[in-house]
Amino acid sequence: MTELPATAAATPPEPAATPPEPAATPPEPAPPPHRGPGFELPGARQVVGRGLQLAYDSTGDLRRASLYIGLLMAAVAGPFALLLLLDIPAFTGLDFSKPEAMSREQAASLLALIGPLYGAGAMAFLGLVTVQIDGLLLAVALLAGRASGRPLQLREALTRARQVFWRYGAAAFVVGLVSTVVTLAVVLATGGFTSGSSFGTSILASLISTIVVLPFGYVATAVVIGDVTGTAALRRSIVLVRARPRLGVAVAAFAFAASALQTFGLGVAMDLVGRVAEVLHPNLDMTGSGLIVAIPLVFVGLMALGSLSITVNAVTVAPQVAAFLGLTHYSGGIDRARESTAAALPVPETAADAVPDPMALSVPDPPTGPMPAPDAMPLAHAVPAPGPPREQAPGTRPPRWVSIPMIVLIVLEGLIVLFGLPVWR
Repeated sequence: MTELPATAAATPPEPAATPPEPAATPPEPAPPPHRGPGFELPGARQVVGRGLQLAYDSTGDLRRASLYIGLLMAAVAGPFALLLLLDIPAFTGLDFSKPEAMSREQAASLLALIGPLYGAGAMAFLGLVTVQIDGLLLAVALLAGRASGRPLQLREALTRARQVFWRYGAAAFVVGLVSTVVTLAVVLATGGFTSGSSFGTSILASLISTIVVLPFGYVATAVVIGDVTGTAALRRSIVLVRARPRLGVAVAAFAFAASALQTFGLGVAMDLVGRVAEVLHPNLDMTGSGLIVAIPLVFVGLMALGSLSITVNAVTVAPQVAAFLGLTHYSGGIDRARESTAAALPVPETAADAVPDPMALSVPDPPTGPMPAPDAMPLAHAVPAPGPPREQAPGTRPPRWVSIPMIVLIVLEGLIVLFGLPVWR
């Protein structure tokens, strides 16, 4: 029997071949950042629907804001309305058909009536303009917060309205001045001052003025959401309209249609009230029980008018909010309100009170800076730089529900009404 060689016998067996390691799989790409529905760029045909859906989603936020604006409007215009109701019986005793035939006593009585009414009416007018601006800014802030996925509380939206009140007021004054000049020119050209203005003439003048001020359609959103000054808001609005002209035309056309429907509805309502009054011939005694019935009705009507005004403002400005967020992908302006509200919270007294809740750290806050998007790159020069957050002193007072200038205005109006009551004449 043949023996194996020694070298062969000493050779250890070869180990079994191990299977090759699988190639390392490339890491999955990070998911795109979350983008709220308001940051999607709508087309000219979708912007109105997107805006109406945004207004519908913000119904709860707007309901609380409408109650606040309604109460504020009743407090501002209520004293003037009360004085007017008390002076109605005195006006009925004067003959205005022949003012030259009035005696000296009648002229003095007329002056005593008109003086307090004029002063209280001027105060009420300033207050109503302020309330209208506050309502518009509140609506823009609430809609933008809902569109960005981080709804604002009413106190936060009020903080934002107070922060940008004068900025927007200056820009709105310029736009309103241009619109008024164009409207007066159209009425003058159509003979409205000589033959009497009609509903068609006013609609035509409003349409032409809307076309003229169309490049300034994003002023409110540029101030509230973009956090820029009034002058910069006028420039950036022109840039955004030039970037997407059809979108700007759609936003302006919807605002004009909403304004025209509001004017038409108010005209129909006033005409209906006049016809009902002619049929029923109501005779309320403004010196007795009729005054007790009329005063609550007037205050309720003022509250309803204030609530309706902010609702109309929200519906009108909702497409503008959706378009602005879709064009710029920036909502840092409304975060200023959150920073101020957080700074106004009381500072914890001990270190134990300053320990954050672990459950509150489990869900990170969404990014607040501008969101990158390919379709927003051409508009990079129109987007304001986010910049560092503004420092707020801890312990700062939250905004008052009624500002100090508004309190002073209401007190002055009340004093004028008090000294203009018929009991002092």
